[in-house]
Amino acid sequence: MIKNIFKKFKRTFSSVLYKRNKVKNSKNNNATKSQDILNNKFKVIKFEGKSFDLSLLDNETKNIIELYEISNIKIKFFENLLKSIKIDKDLKLIKLKSKLKKETSIK
Repeated sequence: MIKNIFKKFKRTFSSVLYKRNKVKNSKNNNATKSQDILNNKFKVIKFEGKSFDLSLLDNETKNIIELYEISNIKIKFFENLLKSIKIDKDLKLIKLKSKLKKETSIK
């Protein structure tokens, strides 16, 4: 089970890094920029009641936002991991109870 969890963890972050690199590569591609402008696709983030156009922010701010989003993904992953471990623990406890019913106790 632990191996599967870490495989899932690796796949999740590999895909995040792939998407991150894909975005960086597409920033250098003028055709992609032109297409985004034509389609009026702007990524807007909301922070403390204000809206900001991501394309107008400096690179350092964009990196902070990206790291924040990755942190949220990691938090969700570990929350799900804890849930699955709790479920697994409960199933093992149920199995243990059923096995111990068949055994004779000392007292």
